[in-house]
Amino acid sequence: MATQLTHRIDSMEYVRDFMAQRGVHPGADGRYDEPAILDGIRARGWEPRVDGGPGAWTVDLLDWRTPTHGWFTVAEEPDRDQALLSGLWEAIRWMTETEADEVFDRPARRKFGVGGEDFLRRWRDGKLDADEPSVVYVMPLRSCGR
Repeated sequence: MATQLTHRIDSMEYVRDFMAQRGVHPGADGRYDEPAILDGIRARGWEPRVDGGPGAWTVDLLDWRTPTHGWFTVAEEPDRDQALLSGLWEAIRWMTETEADEVFDRPARRKFGVGGEDFLRRWRDGKLDADEPSVVYVMPLRSCGR
Protein backbone atom coordinates (compact mmCIF):
# COMPACT_ATOMS: atom_id res chain seq x y z
CA MET A 1 0.00 0.00 0.00
CA ALA A 2 1.25 3.50 -0.75
CA THR A 3 0.54 6.65 1.20
CA GLN A 4 -0.18 10.11 -0.18
CA LEU A 5 0.40 13.45 1.49
CA THR A 6 -2.83 15.41 1.65
CA HIS A 7 -3.46 19.08 2.32
CA ARG A 8 -3.60 18.43 6.09
CA ILE A 9 -0.18 16.79 6.19
CA ASP A 10 1.32 19.19 3.63
CA SER A 11 1.74 21.75 6.40
CA MET A 12 4.05 19.28 8.16
CA GLU A 13 7.05 19.77 5.97
CA TYR A 14 9.30 18.04 8.47
CA VAL A 15 7.58 14.72 7.68
CA ARG A 16 8.77 15.05 4.08
CA ASP A 17 12.18 16.28 5.29
CA PHE A 18 12.51 13.33 7.65
CA MET A 19 11.67 10.88 4.91
CA ALA A 20 14.06 12.62 2.46
CA GLN A 21 16.87 12.43 5.03
CA ARG A 22 16.27 8.69 5.11
CA GLY A 23 16.53 8.60 1.32
CA VAL A 24 12.80 7.98 0.91
CA HIS A 25 10.81 10.06 -1.55
CA PRO A 26 7.23 9.81 -2.73
CA GLY A 27 6.63 8.07 -6.00
CA ALA A 28 5.47 9.84 -9.16
CA ASP A 29 1.94 9.68 -7.77
CA GLY A 30 3.01 11.59 -4.63
CA ARG A 31 2.61 8.54 -2.41
CA TYR A 32 4.98 6.92 0.07
CA ASP A 33 5.22 3.17 0.43
CA GLU A 34 3.66 1.97 3.66
CA PRO A 35 6.71 -0.11 4.71
CA ALA A 36 8.88 3.01 4.39
CA ILE A 37 6.59 4.93 6.74
CA LEU A 38 6.55 2.09 9.25
CA ASP A 39 10.36 1.89 9.03
CA GLY A 40 10.51 5.64 9.66
CA ILE A 41 8.41 5.27 12.81
CA ARG A 42 10.67 2.44 14.00
CA ALA A 43 13.76 4.53 13.23
CA ARG A 44 12.50 7.04 15.79
CA GLY A 45 12.39 4.25 18.39
CA TRP A 46 8.69 3.45 18.38
CA GLU A 47 6.93 0.23 17.47
CA PRO A 48 3.81 1.00 15.38
CA ARG A 49 0.56 -0.93 15.19
CA VAL A 50 -2.04 -0.18 12.52
CA ASP A 51 -5.61 -1.29 13.12
CA GLY A 52 -9.07 -0.69 11.77
CA GLY A 53 -10.78 -0.81 8.45
CA PRO A 54 -12.16 1.43 5.74
CA GLY A 55 -13.34 4.68 7.27
CA ALA A 56 -11.79 4.12 10.72
CA TRP A 57 -8.01 3.58 10.93
CA THR A 58 -5.83 3.97 13.99
CA VAL A 59 -2.10 4.01 14.52
CA ASP A 60 -0.79 3.12 17.96
CA LEU A 61 2.76 3.46 19.22
CA LEU A 62 4.26 1.26 21.89
CA ASP A 63 5.59 3.37 24.76
CA TRP A 64 8.62 1.39 25.89
CA ARG A 65 9.45 4.04 28.52
CA THR A 66 6.66 3.12 30.89
CA PRO A 67 6.85 0.10 33.20
CA THR A 68 3.71 -1.35 31.59
CA HIS A 69 4.89 -0.76 28.01
CA GLY A 70 1.49 0.54 26.95
CA TRP A 71 0.13 1.21 23.48
CA PHE A 72 -1.04 4.75 22.81
CA THR A 73 -3.27 5.75 19.93
CA VAL A 74 -1.60 8.64 18.12
CA ALA A 75 -3.68 8.79 14.95
CA GLU A 76 -7.32 8.19 14.09
CA GLU A 77 -8.22 8.85 10.49
CA PRO A 78 -10.84 7.64 8.03
CA ASP A 79 -8.05 6.93 5.53
CA ARG A 80 -5.29 4.39 6.25
CA ASP A 81 -2.74 6.45 4.34
CA GLN A 82 -3.55 9.55 6.35
CA ALA A 83 -3.42 7.61 9.63
CA LEU A 84 0.06 6.31 8.81
CA LEU A 85 1.40 9.76 7.99
CA SER A 86 -0.18 11.19 11.14
CA GLY A 87 1.45 8.39 13.15
CA LEU A 88 4.82 9.21 11.58
CA TRP A 89 4.28 12.90 12.37
CA GLU A 90 3.81 12.00 16.05
CA ALA A 91 6.84 9.70 16.06
CA ILE A 92 8.96 12.52 14.70
CA ARG A 93 7.62 15.00 17.26
CA TRP A 94 8.15 12.70 20.26
CA MET A 95 11.61 12.34 21.71
CA THR A 96 13.67 9.26 21.08
CA GLU A 97 15.19 7.46 24.06
CA THR A 98 18.53 9.16 23.35
CA GLU A 99 16.94 12.61 23.13
CA ALA A 100 15.05 12.03 26.39
CA ASP A 101 18.27 10.94 28.09
CA GLU A 102 19.99 14.13 26.89
CA VAL A 103 17.14 16.28 28.24
CA PHE A 104 17.68 14.64 31.64
CA ASP A 105 21.47 14.56 31.50
CA ARG A 106 22.00 18.31 30.88
CA PRO A 107 20.30 19.65 34.03
CA ALA A 108 21.76 16.82 36.13
CA ARG A 109 25.23 17.93 35.01
CA ARG A 110 24.42 21.62 35.47
CA LYS A 111 22.87 21.25 38.94
CA PHE A 112 24.91 18.35 40.37
CA GLY A 113 28.02 18.02 38.21
CA VAL A 114 27.19 14.43 37.27
CA GLY A 115 25.43 12.77 34.34
CA GLY A 116 21.91 11.44 34.46
CA GLU A 117 22.93 7.86 35.29
CA ASP A 118 25.05 8.99 38.25
CA PHE A 119 22.25 11.27 39.42
CA LEU A 120 19.79 8.33 39.38
CA ARG A 121 22.30 6.12 41.19
CA ARG A 122 22.62 8.76 43.92
CA TRP A 123 18.82 9.00 44.08
CA ARG A 124 18.37 5.24 44.41
CA ASP A 125 21.12 5.10 47.07
CA GLY A 126 19.29 7.74 49.12
CA LYS A 127 22.05 10.33 48.74
CA LEU A 128 19.73 13.06 47.44
CA ASP A 129 17.16 15.00 49.45
CA ALA A 130 13.76 14.72 47.75
CA ASP A 131 12.80 18.17 49.09
CA GLU A 132 15.88 19.96 47.79
CA PRO A 133 14.79 22.36 45.00
CA SER A 134 17.44 21.20 42.52
CA VAL A 135 16.37 17.58 42.96
CA VAL A 136 12.72 18.59 42.55
CA TYR A 137 13.69 20.37 39.32
CA VAL A 138 15.75 17.52 37.81
CA MET A 139 13.72 14.41 38.75
CA PRO A 140 10.67 15.07 36.53
CA LEU A 141 12.96 15.32 33.52
CA ARG A 142 14.12 11.71 33.69
CA SER A 143 12.81 9.31 31.08
CA CYS A 144 9.72 7.51 32.26
CA GLY A 145 10.43 4.05 33.51
CA ARG A 146 14.05 4.73 34.47
